[in-house]
Amino acid sequence: MRELVTKNDDRSPKIQYQIGDIYLHDLKNFSKSIQEYRKVIRMFPGTSQEPESFFMIGYIYSNILNDLVSGEKVYKNFLKKFPNHELSSSVKFELNNLGVPIEDIQEKK
Repeated sequence: MRELVTKNDDRSPKIQYQIGDIYLHDLKNFSKSIQEYRKVIRMFPGTSQEPESFFMIGYIYSNILNDLVSGEKVYKNFLKKFPNHELSSSVKFELNNLGVPIEDIQEKK
């Protein structure tokens, strides 16, 4: 997979993001998926995959690893960097419901 990702290829940000998705969904290797999403942020700033990667990192920390402190930090960084992004409302929702069981969130609706 590594040879598919180069800084000079327009497809690389999406491919790198998909590598993170593979580690997350298929391999269930959550720490490795975070590492791969962080590569998107580091290697491809300004691409549409950058904010998506921030969101996924926050989601993994908060909802899968139950590391609410790290999740909150990533989500707050997202809002500082991308205050008007389409995912901002989802990030705000996540922040407002950190640590709340899913069944309790459903009851709030």
